[in-house]
Amino acid sequence: MLRYLSSLVVGAAVAIVILAIGWVALRAGWFQTQSQTASFPVIQQIKLVAKLQTVEYHGTNTVRKHKETAFGSNTVVYLLEGKVVASVDLEKMRIDLPGGPDARKVRLKLPDVVVDDPVVKRLEVLMSCGTLLGPELTDAERNSVHQEALGKLKLAADEDGIREKARKQAEDYLRTFLTALGYAVEFAA
Repeated sequence: MLRYLSSLVVGAAVAIVILAIGWVALRAGWFQTQSQTASFPVIQQIKLVAKLQTVEYHGTNTVRKHKETAFGSNTVVYLLEGKVVASVDLEKMRIDLPGGPDARKVRLKLPDVVVDDPVVKRLEVLMSCGTLLGPELTDAERNSVHQEALGKLKLAADEDGIREKARKQAEDYLRTFLTALGYAVEFAA
C-alpha cells in the first residue's frame, strides 16, 4: 500500500511538472504557428515563372491568289488553320514594395504583352482552277501566300483583343496569388 501511495505521489508530481512546462511553453509561444511570408522570397517566386502564357487565339484564314499570263490564268484558294499565343514575361516585371520589405503592399508594372508569330496547324489548297495552259505558282508566290495568311491570322487575333485579354489574365493571376499571401496589390499603368 505504501508503494502504491508513493507511486501515486510521484505520478502526480510528474503530471504537475508536465503541466507547468506546457503552460510556460504555451505562454512563450512555442506551440503557436505563425504564417508570415517574407517579401523578397515572394518576389523571387513570382519571377521564377519566367513566361506566363495567358491567351491562345485559334483561327482559320483563307487567302486567294490569282495569276494570269498570255497563255491563261490560275486561281488558288488556300486555307490556313493555326493559333496565336500572347504571353507576359514576368522576369521583366517591375516590383515595388512601397512600405519596405515588411509592408504587405506590392506595386507591379507588367511589361508589354508579347504576341508570338502564329503556329500553323494546317495549310492546304481548298480550290485550284484555271485554264489548261494556266501558269503554276512559283515557290516565292506560295511563300507570299503563306506569309499573307499568317499575317491575317495575327491581325485577327489583335482585332479580337488578344493583348488586352492576356494583360487582364496576368493581372488576375498575380492579384489572386499575392492576395492569398496577404498582400494588397496595385498595378501601375
